Amino acid sequence: LKFPFINIRRHSKVLLCAMASTFGQLQHLKSSLAERAPFRWLHSQHVNQILLMGLEGAGKTTLLYRLKIPSWRPADMCRELQSLKEQGGGDPAYHFEEFASQPLAKYGIWDIPGSEAFQRVWPMFYRYIKVAAVIFVVDNYSGNDNLEKIFQARDALHVLLNEDELRQAAFIVIQNIKDEDYEKDPTALKESEKALDEVLGIPSLMEEAAQRRRLFRMSMDCSKVTHESRTWQSLLREISAVQSRMS
Repeated sequence: LKFPFINIRRHSKVLLCAMASTFGQLQHLKSSLAERAPFRWLHSQHVNQILLMGLEGAGKTTLLYRLKIPSWRPADMCRELQSLKEQGGGDPAYHFEEFASQPLAKYGIWDIPGSEAFQRVWPMFYRYIKVAAVIFVVDNYSGNDNLEKIFQARDALHVLLNEDELRQAAFIVIQNIKDEDYEKDPTALKESEKALDEVLGIPSLMEEAAQRRRLFRMSMDCSKVTHESRTWQSLLREISAVQSRMS
C-alpha cells in the first residue's frame, strides 16, 4: 500500500510527521485515500466496517481468510501466509475482505498488522471510517509464558477502548486457541483462558458501565472457524446488539 507521497510500510514515522502538519493536509489525504480501493468505502453509508486488530502473530490474517476461503486447509493456509509474509514485496501489509450475512447484512473486515511500526498508524484506519466493531485477537495457543507480549496486547486493547472515535464501537476480544488443546485437557485450557483474561484486565473492564455494554470475550480456533460457525454467528449478533443499543 502506497500513499501518494509515502510507503507506509517503510516510512511510518515520516508518515506520522506528515499527518500532524495541518488539517488541510489531512483532508487531502482522506480524499486521496477515498479514491483507492478499498478506501472508496469511506463514501458508503451501508457497509458495517470491522477492524481486525491485535499484535503480530495473533492469528488475525488466518481468521480473515478462513472466513473468506473456508475450503483452504488450515495447514496449507498457515504455510502459504507465512511464505507471503517472508517474501514481503507482494503483501500490502493490511488485508481487506467484504462479506454479506445476517444480522449485519453487508460488512467489510480490515485485517490490520500489529507490528510495533504499524501500531503507530492504527488511527489511520478508524479516524476516517465509521467503525461498527473492533475484533481484538490475542494468541492463547502458544502458552501464556510471554508476559511481555501479553502486557503489550493489554496496553493496546485499553488504548483502543478509550479512543474517542471508537467509543460507539463493539469490542470483541478473541482468545485464539487450538481445538486440539481443548479436546486433550479442557480444564487446563479454561484455566489458561481465565488467567489471560485477568492479565488483559477483562474482568475489571466488565465492571465499568461504559464498557460492559459493548465489550465481549470469546474463544475460538482461528484456523478452523467458518462463516457458518456458531461462534462467528454469535459474534455478529453481539455486534448487531451493540449497534442497536448505541444508536
